Amino acid sequence: MNVTKPVALDKQPKTICMLPWTSIAANTTGTVRPCCVNEGIIKRPDGTPYNLATDSIMEIFHSDYMKDFRQQFQDGKKPSSCRRCWNEESVGKISKRINHLENKMSQIVPLINFNTLEPKNFLYLDLKLGSICNLKCRICGPAVSSKWAQESLMQIPYEQRKAHIHKTWLVEGEWPRTSKTFWAELYTIISRIKFLDFTGGEPFMIQEHFDLLEHSVDHGYSKYQHLFYNTNGTIFPEGAEELWKNFKRVEIAFSIDAIGKQFNLERSGADWEEVNANIQRFRELKSRVPQIELQISATVNIQNVYYLEELCNWLAQQEFDYVHFGLVHFPGYMCVGEMTQEAKDLVIQRLKRGKFKDIYKPEINKIIDFIGRSMSTDGSLFRIKMKQLDQLRNENFAETHPEIARAMNYDAT
Repeated sequence: MNVTKPVALDKQPKTICMLPWTSIAANTTGTVRPCCVNEGIIKRPDGTPYNLATDSIMEIFHSDYMKDFRQQFQDGKKPSSCRRCWNEESVGKISKRINHLENKMSQIVPLINFNTLEPKNFLYLDLKLGSICNLKCRICGPAVSSKWAQESLMQIPYEQRKAHIHKTWLVEGEWPRTSKTFWAELYTIISRIKFLDFTGGEPFMIQEHFDLLEHSVDHGYSKYQHLFYNTNGTIFPEGAEELWKNFKRVEIAFSIDAIGKQFNLERSGADWEEVNANIQRFRELKSRVPQIELQISATVNIQNVYYLEELCNWLAQQEFDYVHFGLVHFPGYMCVGEMTQEAKDLVIQRLKRGKFKDIYKPEINKIIDFIGRSMSTDGSLFRIKMKQLDQLRNENFAETHPEIARAMNYDAT
């Protein structure tokens, strides 16, 4: 590892973030952000965005954009594109910034020279490997789900599809399979990378990433590397055990926001019973490969927030190593802060009287606080979007989520 002179973290601004000095994050279309929750796109001086389909990973990491971004942190500023972290920290939640500093990557913090704008250690690559996915989750969209984009295009006259933005997203979302440079460069720098995140889309649908892991195992890099997956739980990757057992750590986070019929509607294309069966298979795999950690990533949004007690009751019966409750900020119409006042009152009352195990109570209280601090809306955009999906998919949100539907005035015209 090429290490520059370490700088004590306690001498840095309180708002410092390690990610600009160690990593970049790919979007589903190949554009790049400083991290996966950052709202900015890394651009060239002329304003055009970089793209991993054609541009070098290291060129992006050392770009003027990233130098300017690091400078803001050195100056003790709070970059506006980091709004999600600042918002979560304002209600006491552990943001991505804090989680990496204090938990996930804390062991390498002393190695980082925060006083340079041109860091030597590129240690972490966060990859959304395109929009290739087998689900059409309602908190998602056609820009990040190939299945959703295909469904959307089928509703558009054939002669208009080629020029439609959803067609563009579908094509751009194939970048991990069409790039002539990305995988080649990744193979040349893989020995340096200590943390690899694979999300999507659905990462278990991308064979190329398994080929990369095999290369890492064959060359002995894997024993120093941490893998992280965010998966929808619909796929059990046969054969992955032989690869994963060679890595230092393998975190597998399942996106589970609700249970039963509500799960099926919210994550269109998935079946609750099949996902449960897959989770059991992963649990059996963990018993054979102890470095595997199983997690739940629950995305709190307007659909599921009233029903968090049912979700937590299910979680309490499982054996997950970690449970994370994240807040939806985009699309905005799904954010719990943008509910109607009636829905806010109903949800806060339900969450306050819910019988949550002590382990979940702090997060539930932070969600309550976030809802209470936010400005209410009339819920019209939420209703429009959800009714469009109901009609398109022959589903009925009001049947599976009756309480929150009424509070959001779902029957309003």
